Amino acid sequence: MKVVALIPFWTNYKSLKDSLICKPLVKISGKSLINRAIEIISYIESIDSTVIFTSDSEVSNDIDSSMDYEVIQRSVDLNSDKTTIEDVINGFLQTSDAEVILLIHPRSPFIKPETIADCIEEVLAGKSDSAFVAKSIQRHVWYRGDPVNFLNHGDTSPLSELEPVLVESSSIYVFTRELFEKTRHRIGENPYIKEVGHFEGFEIDNRDDMIMAELIINAGLDKEVL
Repeated sequence: MKVVALIPFWTNYKSLKDSLICKPLVKISGKSLINRAIEIISYIESIDSTVIFTSDSEVSNDIDSSMDYEVIQRSVDLNSDKTTIEDVINGFLQTSDAEVILLIHPRSPFIKPETIADCIEEVLAGKSDSAFVAKSIQRHVWYRGDPVNFLNHGDTSPLSELEPVLVESSSIYVFTRELFEKTRHRIGENPYIKEVGHFEGFEIDNRDDMIMAELIINAGLDKEVL
């Protein structure tokens, strides 16, 4: 099956109110996040090609010329705050013969190639209809004023007795064309959830995250990624 890594890119995209604008072009220790993502992808043998799906040809200015990827032009109609990721995926599939899609948002500079390869293999082997990365948090979790994984009466539950809560990463998704065309979803009924630690699951969203990533790299703690 043909596996294509899809990197959506829109210059003015901003995920949250306090998020950095155009995170893929944010540079950490002199290298853009999108460049880092393509570099990580290059170590995964099961990926046949890497595509940046964008209407902005300037993106190549922030990627090393040695990187192997292609740019596919997308409609400017997709450049809107009202555009959903499903709209983007659907637009991409109209231009590609990909059978398995690795959707990667360049905001996790420390994700390991083997982690992504693991997700792809689960889908290729037919064990799962999709895959994504998540962090496990074993803490007292609340949602809209109500406890999620504990009862708020009696003595406080020890952390060791709490059911861990999985928080979906927003960086890595693997799914088949068949699944998306049937359901318009990137996560199916039988997903493989790849749990990662705080290091791999670290995502850059705001300026504080940038500072932390710089400190990690300057300390040489990222050497085990590649």
